[in-house]
Amino acid sequence: MITLKMGEVPDVPDNFRCPICGDNLTLEIDAWTSDYDGTKADEDGVHVSCVSEPDITDDNYEEWLDGHYQMPYVDWLPVDQKVYAWLEDNYRFIEA
Repeated sequence: MITLKMGEVPDVPDNFRCPICGDNLTLEIDAWTSDYDGTKADEDGVHVSCVSEPDITDDNYEEWLDGHYQMPYVDWLPVDQKVYAWLEDNYRFIEA
C-alpha cells in the first residue's frame, strides 16, 4: 500500500487507456473518505479523463467533449470503475 498526502495524485498506469482515442488518462481527486483501513479517495471525488483534453477555453474543446463524452455511461463508466478499484487497492492518503 502506498501512502500519499491528500492533494497528491498518482499517475494512472499505462494499461488504463482512453476508451475513445486510446491515449493515456489523467486523474483528479477532490474528495476522500475514512474507514477501517485508512483514508481513501472517495469514489465520487475521483475524476478520470483523457490526456488529450484541451483547455476549456480552447476553440476545439466543444468538439473534443462531444467526441469523448457522447456516451459517458457506456464509454467512461467501466474505465472509471477500473481506475477507482486500482486506486482503492493501492493507495491511502494522509492529511498534508
